[in-house]
Amino acid sequence: SGLALLNRLGHSVTPLYPALCGLTANGGMLNILKGVRAEAKASLYSGNRLLGEESGEVQFTDKAVSGIPVMNLSHLCKENHNLSLQLDLCEELSVTELREHFNERIKENSLIETEHILSGVVNTKLGYAVLDKAKIKQNTPIRSLGSRDIDNIISILKCFKISITGTKGFENAQITCGGINTNEVSSKTLMSNLCNGLFICGEALDIHGDCGGYNLHLAWTTGRIAGTSAAEYLRNNL
Repeated sequence: SGLALLNRLGHSVTPLYPALCGLTANGGMLNILKGVRAEAKASLYSGNRLLGEESGEVQFTDKAVSGIPVMNLSHLCKENHNLSLQLDLCEELSVTELREHFNERIKENSLIETEHILSGVVNTKLGYAVLDKAKIKQNTPIRSLGSRDIDNIISILKCFKISITGTKGFENAQITCGGINTNEVSSKTLMSNLCNGLFICGEALDIHGDCGGYNLHLAWTTGRIAGTSAAEYLRNNL
């Protein structure tokens, strides 16, 4: 309602869209991973075009992916299509280091089953999902894995791809992106450049920050500036 009023007073309004929310995804695999948390580098793509990257703890929920890095990327989904999230589940380990680790594991534990090869590397359920993507049965003897199998597992660990269908919407979003174009507002006083005596602050402005209290800080700071400026305007114009 505030934006509608501002629009009637001459301000342009950037269309609103949800941000700092989880991303919905395709694939029954997420049902298996529900409740799993994993450190990863999350890269959001539109087709082959990289939209953004964030590192941190990723959370798998029912038919969705969340966590701070994913939420920080969610605003990039607007007007983009063919979205995918690619997770590097072993960001701190290179392909060479992973290959050496797995070869050593096979050499020392040739009698165990393949499901144990990822033990200590990723969460057990996540390990099952990696093997499933690699089309390797969990009960396959580890000694039967060839170099191509190992390379396939490593490739999936470094690029665990999830097809994204969109965001979890306004009802699950921490903030709303869009709003009044900041070029139409004084950066010093937050008074409208189009309507004297009108001050605009908080999420009415087309500004947003990452997770971590930045949007609360924006609300408090702009509210204080707008309120102080409004009081000064009244003193000078009454």
